[in-house]
Amino acid sequence: MNYENVKLGPIDRFKVYLKRREAEKAEDERRKYEPNDDYNPDYSRAEALENELLNKKIAKLKAKDEKRQAKQNKRNHVQMLPEGGQAYKETPNNLAQYELKQIPRYIPTKGSLDDAIYQYLQASVFMAQNKGYYVSYEALTTLSVSPNQEHGKNLQNEKNLIQNLENRQRQTNNFVMQRQPKDPTKETNFFHVQKNLNFFPEKRIYLNCQKRNIAALAYNLMGNFEDLDSYYLKFCSDKQAREFDRSEQIVIYIKDDKQLMDIVTRIEKTKMEFPKLFEGSKNINPFIKNYGGYIAYANQPQKEEVNIEDLKNQTIAKMSEPQVVYEDMVGGNKFLKASYNQVLATALEEAIVYGVNSIMDNDPSFLKTVKDMKLGKGAIDNSSAYVQAILPEILKDDKKSMQMVANMKAALKVLNEKNPILDIKGIDDEKQQQSSVDYFK
Repeated sequence: MNYENVKLGPIDRFKVYLKRREAEKAEDERRKYEPNDDYNPDYSRAEALENELLNKKIAKLKAKDEKRQAKQNKRNHVQMLPEGGQAYKETPNNLAQYELKQIPRYIPTKGSLDDAIYQYLQASVFMAQNKGYYVSYEALTTLSVSPNQEHGKNLQNEKNLIQNLENRQRQTNNFVMQRQPKDPTKETNFFHVQKNLNFFPEKRIYLNCQKRNIAALAYNLMGNFEDLDSYYLKFCSDKQAREFDRSEQIVIYIKDDKQLMDIVTRIEKTKMEFPKLFEGSKNINPFIKNYGGYIAYANQPQKEEVNIEDLKNQTIAKMSEPQVVYEDMVGGNKFLKASYNQVLATALEEAIVYGVNSIMDNDPSFLKTVKDMKLGKGAIDNSSAYVQAILPEILKDDKKSMQMVANMKAALKVLNEKNPILDIKGIDDEKQQQSSVDYFK
């Protein structure tokens, strides 16, 4: 094997990338005080780390090759059979060179994080090519959906349920039903139902079902929640379901881990009583952990009051609503809506940019292909431009598809550590991660 052509894997490249960013940030800080100096980051630590990781990889490959050669030598030597037997020597298959080689196809293991990322990439490209735009949140929330569903009697069931809930709200002090948005001039997207809400949720459960069963499932779930001291549930309106395909139609907000298991038990009871209402329930967001393959659960983002400093007018003002603080790969902060899917969608969007950049950094021929596209300066680090122009070219090639998934997984692992709320399903599965990196060696 020619060890001169050995390259680092996506995780090691990301470690080097972070070292380079540290050098660039240090140089930016220095030039605040010496703005006339040339921009000259000190990449020596990044280069030293790259050499160290490369040497380790080469040593590992050499050991692997030596072990393989030893096995080959053992197979080829003359073996003496027991007395009365015959001596033989294995001979090479001279026809092997004419055998058709099977081209490896990249098919991620179903249910793995690789599979989830690959689904997301395909959904993003599909959106860009069919709708003319890319929105990470929309691509994420449409994963695993079954298109062209019948709505059946859902609208009538919804009207009956809402009338029932509104009557109860008028008769009971601790029961609330709200529409989202609250503006009465706008059509409802979600209905929020709260009984004696005396807690701030720590987790949330996502449930999916056929569109024709949304209102009926919400009604029967609330029937099994009735003896709880408090609960908070929202379900998708028939109007929203007609306009958008989503991988969750019902969201249940959870007080803590103890209530989580209680609610899971009640959902399972509802499924035993009304199994047909749970048709399509296994079509859930593949990035989220789940019970039984259909009860997806995630952390509830914790809101913070965010102050915005206006340097020009020397004023400080609070944002209109509490926000979730999201930390990106290089240590910067973004303020996001208090939605788990929004945080995850932001991480996936950032991982796409890193994944594409990493392929271009390590494949000169592909970089030339991208340059020939003449996308313009604004396309660099632009997720929308990457998805619409570059990502389709990557997904045409199995090897590049594998590299893209491995690169994104490396980025998501870093983002998962920086933002523990993500708790992405399968992110710590090192065996799965290694198999992805080694697939085309």
